Amino acid sequence: MPATTPPLTQRQPLAYSAGDAAIIAASGCVDSASFSALDRRMAEALDEGRRHLVLDLHDVETIEPDALGFLWATLRGVRRRGATLAVAGARPSLHSALGVLSSGGLATHASVHAALSAAHGSLERV
Repeated sequence: MPATTPPLTQRQPLAYSAGDAAIIAASGCVDSASFSALDRRMAEALDEGRRHLVLDLHDVETIEPDALGFLWATLRGVRRRGATLAVAGARPSLHSALGVLSSGGLATHASVHAALSAAHGSLERV
């Protein structure tokens, strides 16, 4: 019997550090239940002194509307702490949902590398 991948709610999202940035990788379906694990990882990264957060969505198939509300609140909290939040690698089917948050300052990038380059480039211009 082939092994199945447990839903995000049963797994911790992966987090990686790159200097002053943290990359949090999600997969599957992001909903209100699974978003708490993502939010916790982002808060931990900020507490560790990371100033740039990248939410890697390349393995995410869907984002439920209620999770977009949580993402909006997280974005506001991240900005209040003087940090940045960007998403990277989202499938085209997710672009319209994420586009709603772009007016609030959520940057979307094709790749994690592009998101990190943009974050560090914005610091160099200041």
